[in-house]
Amino acid sequence: MSEQTIQDGLYSIPVQLDKYTCRSLGATTIKDLVKNKEITGLTAKECKDIKANKPDVLVLNKNKEIVIFIEMKTPDEFHSDALKRLAKYQELLVAKQTKANIILPDGIFTNIANDELKKFILNTCYIESIISLPVGTFFNTPKKTYILTVHKRTDAEKSSAQPYPIFAYLCSTIGETLDSYRFDIDDNDLRDAVDLYTLYKNNKSHSMVQNAVNDNPRAKLLKIEKFGKDDNWDINLHWTDEEKEALGIKKKDNIMNLDEFNGYISELIDEIHDYQGAIEWLKEDL
Repeated sequence: MSEQTIQDGLYSIPVQLDKYTCRSLGATTIKDLVKNKEITGLTAKECKDIKANKPDVLVLNKNKEIVIFIEMKTPDEFHSDALKRLAKYQELLVAKQTKANIILPDGIFTNIANDELKKFILNTCYIESIISLPVGTFFNTPKKTYILTVHKRTDAEKSSAQPYPIFAYLCSTIGETLDSYRFDIDDNDLRDAVDLYTLYKNNKSHSMVQNAVNDNPRAKLLKIEKFGKDDNWDINLHWTDEEKEALGIKKKDNIMNLDEFNGYISELIDEIHDYQGAIEWLKEDL
């Protein structure tokens, strides 16, 4: 189900990533890991309430608490839309009940068929943050993904509207190249996003913190009212084309006049004729 390259080799040997541990469960359940004291922060009773008891990849912090549950692909055995939606509900239950983040493909945010899923999130959780990751963040997965951070509404919060905005951030880099080589690089928007979000989540109402977020061109504080069940939750839509061009996320549109366009078409036609000549030459040679 999850990104296969993350899972390979992790069943018996978890991978250490800085202060985090990345572990693929395989046939092991969260309950098993809690019982063996390989995960903290959950009781055996709480594990019973987690319907999606066997997610694919968990990221644990130094205290062995779950901080991220990774689910990248819809299982092949789910042949109906109802079962696919059920899988997404289960993923969100894990995130909600373990107080974790969840990495989701863009379809969850943009597909109008997910209105009930969005309603479920809004009714049961506060949305803390949405971080946009660049395409290629996960090797061999050419899909746009997001980190969604939620927390389960307390009894006092169940009947009230979320009182603070959502932290949103656009990442273009993750500290390594996005090709198959995965070389380390200095540019790391993801690290900067985490640092800024950590500052915000602990001081949401402080004006200096809000200014620090608003002064960062990659960050915005978005009103919860913009995230209804029928709305598009793609946070990229809240940046203008000019803002995305300045960040290098979007290339500047090349607007040509009629003479320039005519010259471009002529060059294109010449290139096509060159290719046709090369193809004819190859045919004769064969």
